[in-house]
Amino acid sequence: LALEDPDGGSCRRLLEARTRPVPRPPRDLPEVRVDPSTIRKSIGSGGPGRILLLAAGDYGDLDVAASGEPGRPLVLRAQGEARFRRVVLGGCRWVHLEGLTVRGSIDLTGATDCVVRYCRVELAGGWFAIGVSGRPGTTRAYVADNVVLGPNPWTREAMGAEGRNHGEGIQITGPGNVVCYNRVQGFRDGISTLEESAAQEQVSIDVYGNDVSTCVDDAIEADFTMGNCRVLENRITHAFCGLSSQPGLGGPTWFVRNVMYDVTHCSFKLHRFSQGDVCLHNTVVKIGDGMCCFTWE
Repeated sequence: LALEDPDGGSCRRLLEARTRPVPRPPRDLPEVRVDPSTIRKSIGSGGPGRILLLAAGDYGDLDVAASGEPGRPLVLRAQGEARFRRVVLGGCRWVHLEGLTVRGSIDLTGATDCVVRYCRVELAGGWFAIGVSGRPGTTRAYVADNVVLGPNPWTREAMGAEGRNHGEGIQITGPGNVVCYNRVQGFRDGISTLEESAAQEQVSIDVYGNDVSTCVDDAIEADFTMGNCRVLENRITHAFCGLSSQPGLGGPTWFVRNVMYDVTHCSFKLHRFSQGDVCLHNTVVKIGDGMCCFTWE
């Protein structure tokens, strides 16, 4: 890094950085077997650094209200079909959810360094399947390898912002979040950031390798992102709009090597005077314009 001031003075430094590793619990964490009758007591006792092995059964609504520690997470790992209506990680730190079946939502509002992995989430009603409901957002979440299914049909009446639709598949706000390798289908917006006053420090967000389909508004909505957000190598099938930046607030917002098939409106929605969007090496197969850019709306 070289800094030079035309009024005098200069500085040169060598800086080293590395990417974050994929979060995984250590192999030596103790394992505790739990069922619907014992899970709440088990979460509330024993401290961080444990793996709770969830037996098959109906667990209802769960507010975890506990945390792990750096390198010693609290892990909830399904061993059978562990079914929930809703899971809340509000304010939790270093909690991992693995393999849960949720017929509702997973709420990450206020969570830090939490993981949602290998889960199946089906949203029949409500606003989001995995994500946050607003401020203060979530920090450094890792949401990966999940199947997220919504209720919206692929019909003309459902399409667009004013269509008969509802629900966000994975909705995220806050810094340093990673959303990757998920299959998301049947939502208003498949993967989205928050907008207007609800947007919370939307920087350094990575959305890559996801398979997003049947989204009747936006497949991936990177609206109100604030810097260094990356939307890379996603596959989009059947969407009203493919990639949205409405607007980007200075960027860069990177849209690189995404593939889109059957987008009925615009592939790239760079509206409301969006700033700092970078679109490289994307592939679009659709009727009409594959690439158009109009930012005055």
